[in-house]
Amino acid sequence: MLRNREKLSKKERKEYIKAVNCLWDLPRVDPVFSAAQNYFDEFVAIHVNLTDFIHGTGNFLTWHRYLIHLWEETLRNDCGYKGTLPYWNWFKYQNNLAVSPLFDGSDTSLGGDGEFFAHNGSVVGAGKVFLPSGKGGGCVKSGPFVK
Repeated sequence: MLRNREKLSKKERKEYIKAVNCLWDLPRVDPVFSAAQNYFDEFVAIHVNLTDFIHGTGNFLTWHRYLIHLWEETLRNDCGYKGTLPYWNWFKYQNNLAVSPLFDGSDTSLGGDGEFFAHNGSVVGAGKVFLPSGKGGGCVKSGPFVK
């Protein structure tokens, strides 16, 4: 079950963060992704390695729903998470992502915007969407996932 992250109490947000941090402490399970240092890294590696084959295809929604299902099951089965899976209502912040509490760097956020890193922006969406450089972009220095 999914719930808007902003509807979760601080305690519920911290329980989710604790479960996600648990994945950082679990060893990787698949030798295919040799650069993965832990179970969390494996989820990242799966997504990155399959992006070109999933994004922009008819499998996009189904595949991501399956990956989210695996994420939730892993949090529950391997990290004891009992809460709901939060989602970010990015439509609310689409015109100014920087004001979203998801990125405010607090202990219930996913972290800050990172140290300033000068760059020319990024191109995504099969080269059709330009994302301008922001005020961060470097290593995240605040929030519960600083390692």
